[in-house]
Amino acid sequence: MLALLIVEAFLGTVLIGAQLQPEQKMICVWLGVGMFLIVVAGVWLLVWARPVNLTFDKFAHLVDRGKIIYGTEMEWVRLENLRPPLQKETEP
Repeated sequence: MLALLIVEAFLGTVLIGAQLQPEQKMICVWLGVGMFLIVVAGVWLLVWARPVNLTFDKFAHLVDRGKIIYGTEMEWVRLENLRPPLQKETEP
C-alpha cells in the first residue's frame, strides 16, 4: 500500500511540479504506470506463493506443522514448569 502511495506521489510531482516538456511528462507517466504494475504484480506473486504468511500467526504456524513446543493439544505447559529431562544413570 505504501509503495502505491509512493508511485502516486511520483506521478503527482512529475505532472504538477516538474518543468518538463510534454513528451518527457508522458514518458514519466508511463514509468509511473510501469512501477504501479510492478508493485501490483509483486504483491500478487507474494499472496499467491505464500498465502499462509498472511493468515497464520506464530503459534498457528507451529500447530500447522505439528511442532507445538511445550505440552500437548490437551494441556499446555509453561516453560517454568518444565522438568529437566531424565538423566541416564552411569555405571561407576
